[in-house]
Amino acid sequence: GTTDGAIAGARYNRPSDIVYDKSRNCLWFGEWANNRIRKIDLVTNTVSTYKTGIGYYFGISLSADNKYLYLASHTNNAGLYQYDIDNDVLYVLRTGLGSTRHVAVTPDNKIFFTTNGGPTLRMLTNPSQVVAAANNTTNTNGTAVVVAGSSTSSGNSPAVGYKGPANIPIFEAGDPGVTGLVYDAYRGRLYVASYGNRKLYFVKLTSTY
Repeated sequence: GTTDGAIAGARYNRPSDIVYDKSRNCLWFGEWANNRIRKIDLVTNTVSTYKTGIGYYFGISLSADNKYLYLASHTNNAGLYQYDIDNDVLYVLRTGLGSTRHVAVTPDNKIFFTTNGGPTLRMLTNPSQVVAAANNTTNTNGTAVVVAGSSTSSGNSPAVGYKGPANIPIFEAGDPGVTGLVYDAYRGRLYVASYGNRKLYFVKLTSTY
């Protein structure tokens, strides 16, 4: 459903990722079946809808200054989006990278994301903002750097990606995809969940990132 209002009466259609916004005391989440960004106000206990009709949002992250939401759309113009909360503007940061699943943003605004069909963990460098005027708005200006995995096949990894203390390169051969991504600011790590191999990996970020 699409009903807003009191939490008890609100309706949803396949919500995916969720993030807590401390400055506004609310929860932000994307609904990929409804193509919309929504908010749960934890003070008034109400649900409201923001942007609609663009993107199948699967992953969501909040910038450290609480100004922007970052969203990963896995189909329907798949790519990375940035939502300016206060000004109510949605930007396309990068498209054309395949099925984009999850996104994590570090305190220094490094943008990491996962894609299936590899699977691959990447970092977006030199992003540019293009206003998402319609669902077919594209932007291929940013550079997607592979951090772990391979852009062409499973099981190939650069040296910066590891799982566990044994420093084994991720991802494992045959892993069909990843489904979760979160940044740990305390340890400076990215945690990546695999739905195919049912494992949780961590990626240690070097000084390069």
